[in-house]
Amino acid sequence: LYGFSGPGDVVELELAADRRGLEKLLAFLGNSFNGGTNFDEPLRRSLQRLGEEEWQNADLLVVSDGEMGDVDEELAGMLDVLKEDQELKVHSLIVSDSSTGALEKISTE
Repeated sequence: LYGFSGPGDVVELELAADRRGLEKLLAFLGNSFNGGTNFDEPLRRSLQRLGEEEWQNADLLVVSDGEMGDVDEELAGMLDVLKEDQELKVHSLIVSDSSTGALEKISTE
């Protein structure tokens, strides 16, 4: 799980399916960020995880206000390869009534 905002502002949490994991999740969700949305670094980290054997069947879920710039072209290309080769799904949940359209460009659903 990645929480993020502007460049270099990324927090990572590996979830565990137990009581301690739930406690960590609740603390994680209490984080606040300085605003802005730069999706490149959390996407880069996600792509690295998807390269690991235990994550190869995983999909991505992005929850955002939709206010973000376009994803780096190289990262978008890597996503396209995974969508084709590993049937990666990129699900997006936009939690506002405005969006730049950048997230929709990389999403499969």
